[in-house]
Amino acid sequence: MEIDYNLATPSWHDSHLYGPNPRWSRRILKNIIKKMDVKTCLEVGCAHAFLMLDLKAMGIRMAGCDISVPAIENNAKTYPDMYFFVADLCSNMEVSEDGYDLVICAEVLEHLPDYQKAIQNLCKLSKKYIIITVPSGKRYPTDERIGHLRHYEPEMLVKPLEDNGFKTVKIMKTGFPFYSLYRKLINIGGGVAQG
Repeated sequence: MEIDYNLATPSWHDSHLYGPNPRWSRRILKNIIKKMDVKTCLEVGCAHAFLMLDLKAMGIRMAGCDISVPAIENNAKTYPDMYFFVADLCSNMEVSEDGYDLVICAEVLEHLPDYQKAIQNLCKLSKKYIIITVPSGKRYPTDERIGHLRHYEPEMLVKPLEDNGFKTVKIMKTGFPFYSLYRKLINIGGGVAQG
């Protein structure tokens, strides 16, 4: 199913703010990042900038990009002290020489037709670290309705990162049993959960 992210992303505001997976993911990411030496960070697929706000509060200079023009326009108006731009990770992106200490790509790659090209671009954008979060395991009907083209196993990401000069430092599989159970439950009877 093809998704128009200019329409979909603005409608996911509440699920990104209050949903169990995004809230839990933000907490884990903040705990990881506070142990890193990071002064600048780009969140790729920032949507509503909730993680960006948390990291900005930690003293990190933040930038965000997304394919959704309305999301980027709204963020730029709402948060003028952060930098936002529209980007398609599957295209040939122009990258500044400065780069970012950290590039975060959380729950984005599963939506992209060419995730290997996207990883190549993530590597161009980062000068130190990349954090990627993706779903693994079974793809449910709710996943397909929100645009998931695939779910991942670690080796699907490790090789493209290494091919682009990055070394994998840590792989975490999280969510079992609670998130796994949640995904099953929301799909009973054709569930209607959003991202």
